[in-house]
Amino acid sequence: MATKVFNEIASELKSQVFQSQRSNLQARIFQSQRSNLQARIFQSQQSNLQARIFQSQQSNLQARIFQSQRSNLQARIFQSQRSNLQARIFQSQPSNLQARIFQSLRSNLQARIFQSQQSNLQARIFQSLRSNLQARIFQSQRSNLMARIFQSLRSNLQARIFQSLRSNLQARIFQSQQSNLQARIFQSLRSNLQARIFQSQRSNLLARVFQSVASNMVTKLGARSTTDLIQTVTTSSSTTFTFGATQSTIQLTQFTMTVRNTGAAPAVAKIQLSPDATNWMDDPDSTQPTISAGGMVIFTPGRFTKYARIAVRRNSAANTTVDIFAQGAV
Repeated sequence: MATKVFNEIASELKSQVFQSQRSNLQARIFQSQRSNLQARIFQSQQSNLQARIFQSQQSNLQARIFQSQRSNLQARIFQSQRSNLQARIFQSQPSNLQARIFQSLRSNLQARIFQSQQSNLQARIFQSLRSNLQARIFQSQRSNLMARIFQSLRSNLQARIFQSLRSNLQARIFQSQQSNLQARIFQSLRSNLQARIFQSQRSNLLARVFQSVASNMVTKLGARSTTDLIQTVTTSSSTTFTFGATQSTIQLTQFTMTVRNTGAAPAVAKIQLSPDATNWMDDPDSTQPTISAGGMVIFTPGRFTKYARIAVRRNSAANTTVDIFAQGAV
């Protein structure tokens, strides 16, 4: 059975396509102007179901596609203008389910894809402009699940991907502009889990990746915020230390301070830690090395506190100058 529904002018288009027995069901629904388009496609037995729904102008598009038995289900939903797009795709039995949902302009896009049995599930959700994008993908049995969610402009993006049994789960989530991005990926049994989360602009990024049993899990966070500061300090005494600028490290997962002696005389340096930028103590896990002229030493705090700084003094009758580098990554 093949069903095509075309509507080119503004309307409240509703289309329902039902197929109760096995077949090569194809359903395409096109809406070129703004409307409240609703499309539901149900297939209750095994088939090669294909469903494509296109909406080119602003609307409140809703599309639901249900497949209750095994098949090679393919579902593509395109929305090129701003709208409150909702798309739900359910597949209850093993299959090679593929679902792609595209939204090119700002909207409150919601996409949910559920697969309850073993399959090679692939789900891709793209949102090119700012919105409150929500995407949830659930897979309850073993499979080679792949899920990719892309958001190219600022938004409050939320993406959750759940996999409850062993698989080669791959999940990639990209956010290229500032937002409050939240991404949660759960894998409850052993697998080769790979999760990559990219955030290229400033935001309050939250990423949680859970793996409850032994696996070869790989997690990569790309485009993280960094700190890179440099300061020049001149020593004034052989007994009293001169202090560099105070550095806040509370939001950094990695942090180092490098001291390079640019003068002609040796210097002694140490790293100090503080919880409040007022009360300081020497790092108990660090030494106080002598840095010869032209030499360089790297300090990594051995304890976690909110603030850190470098202290230097000369180690001869002559003063010297040092460069202090503070570098860290969120």
